[in-house]
Amino acid sequence: MASRLDFYREMVMQLSDGVIFVNREKKITLWNRAMEQMSGIREQDAIGKSCCEILTVYNVLGQTVCPKYCLLTHTLGDNVVRRSSVYMLRGDGSGNGYQVLTHTYPLLDIDGEVEGALQIYYAPKQPHLEADQLVEKMKTLTKAAYIDGATGLYNKSYMAGKLDQMVARYRESKEMFGVTFINVVQTERINEQYGQAGGDRALKEIATVLANNVDASDSLGRWHGANFLILSPQAKKSVLYMYAERIKSLVSQLELEIQGNRVALKVSVGCAFIQTGDTATSLLERAKETVGRETLSDESVSG
Repeated sequence: MASRLDFYREMVMQLSDGVIFVNREKKITLWNRAMEQMSGIREQDAIGKSCCEILTVYNVLGQTVCPKYCLLTHTLGDNVVRRSSVYMLRGDGSGNGYQVLTHTYPLLDIDGEVEGALQIYYAPKQPHLEADQLVEKMKTLTKAAYIDGATGLYNKSYMAGKLDQMVARYRESKEMFGVTFINVVQTERINEQYGQAGGDRALKEIATVLANNVDASDSLGRWHGANFLILSPQAKKSVLYMYAERIKSLVSQLELEIQGNRVALKVSVGCAFIQTGDTATSLLERAKETVGRETLSDESVSG
């Protein structure tokens, strides 16, 4: 890798975007001038260290990227190019930072093996932001990226990521959780008769019922189409039965007036608990298998 750095060094040092080279051990071997200016960290203080040691970087959810979500770590492990929008706080103690776009590329040797990685931080189009401004910016972007426009609940992208996290946590610490899968029965008919606006209104009403009847520790979102999902950490089976029966009862009492007609609503609900060997997919499939059953019991809810 040294010969490549010698070849590219002067060109890279002149770029207006921040550039980092790391070796297989994720130690920094190049830190260009633009990176110095953006981060407030000098090249001599960066060389030989891991970027996680000297940089504080957050994703759009406000989570610190290092070490769990470190793009360099993942790219060094699987040779995949990654792109992300992140927030980088300056290392000079000012509390200021930037929203930047970063790309991470593997560096391959002559045999095609990964020998390091290149990370580019594209120069921000706006001046630095105060820390509280970064927080507000993160909230705005999070809402745009992870909120379903029709219902105001979390969207499938967020819920899928949350489900993956909970499955991973179960594998590490056996932290139990359950999922409740909800299907709105007659949305196709409503869409056909009253258009998408009518269907969206029905989903919004059901979303309101769901939001008012889950625990604060639960994650609730629209999964796709006419389906919703509730993720309940450390819940007992009795809690999920209660959710299922309560949700069905409350929704059955809803009656919308659309274009002068009264429209009744109905949902089918299924539940499942995480168990050894489960993936996110297998857990959801088991929950779906119980959808539509008249009552839920220990025999009908798997896990």
